[in-house]
Amino acid sequence: MNVNVSLDGHIEKIVNNAINKGIVKTKAEAIRQGILQLGEKYNLVDNTKEDVSLEEVLLVNKKIAKEMERINKDKIKGISLEELKKKYGYNW
Repeated sequence: MNVNVSLDGHIEKIVNNAINKGIVKTKAEAIRQGILQLGEKYNLVDNTKEDVSLEEVLLVNKKIAKEMERINKDKIKGISLEELKKKYGYNW
């Protein structure tokens, strides 16, 4: 679905601040994120397999962001892709 949206005033400032702070890259992305947050906050989606997958992706992204903060703060050493494959038994 294509939609034309006019943003001004307070909402435009919020979107521009989100872009300037690197939270989103574009105005369209800001709008998409806002819609996803509405869906999550007000439980506006059915609990289908697809919706659960979206929820899982959001949770994983939050966990990754927290771990990256911890790694950067504590200067924790990461492991190589080869070490990761070996640790979890992946052969790809």
